[in-house]
Amino acid sequence: MQDFDTRLATVESLCSFFSIIEVGQPWTQEEHLAAILALYDSLNDDDDDIRDVGSAAVQSILGKALVPIEAANRLLLWLAQHYAGSPTFRQVVVRRIMGDSRYPTPKNNAVSIQDQLQEAMKFDDSLFVIEKQNLFVDEVRETQRWIALYENLTWESNDPSLDSLTTWTSAGLEAMQNLARQEDGPLGYASKPEVFAILSRVVRASAAIARKQPDSGLCERINKSGSVVQDGLGHMSGLLLQSF
Repeated sequence: MQDFDTRLATVESLCSFFSIIEVGQPWTQEEHLAAILALYDSLNDDDDDIRDVGSAAVQSILGKALVPIEAANRLLLWLAQHYAGSPTFRQVVVRRIMGDSRYPTPKNNAVSIQDQLQEAMKFDDSLFVIEKQNLFVDEVRETQRWIALYENLTWESNDPSLDSLTTWTSAGLEAMQNLARQEDGPLGYASKPEVFAILSRVVRASAAIARKQPDSGLCERINKSGSVVQDGLGHMSGLLLQSF
């Protein structure tokens, strides 16, 4: 996570950029997408000063003064309305569901579920852990937001972004079954918020795919995974199981 001064300078630059053109003018060109997504991320920043500047910039796009959390909700709806046909935006939606907030580029491959879990499950034996992540972000809320966009978009069966999401989710379900069979403890994987966030994305994504594409081939795997984790073979949170 970048330092406060860098983040503030970035969002102030975005505010200036979006205030150049008269309110109500379209910001719907492909080259605007990266800046709008950076603006969205500022609305989820740890610091309320940055969130406030970000919401002021959103007013230039939406024409309404909104508190940051509602500005984030409305901005995503606006993006879905104006960028629904953009392949890049579809990649963004899928990547965000998968927990990857980087802007997609040809050299910027999505992080696999195995790598995500391996990193999240690393044991930190530091006496005092230095928090690096943005503590304002609610990972479950973010997943729900982007899955709602996924469900509102119309997808072609041969869309490569959709294939990527299905492959990632399938691998995630397999990883979840393996975890459910492992012995756990007070300091095991179930106690790590990062692991919970990843598994929550897997469960919610699989449920969304099953609703959106009941013939995707995931339904059988979803049912199997749900049975494994609910049969007492592991110690997964009941909050996760609710979505199966």
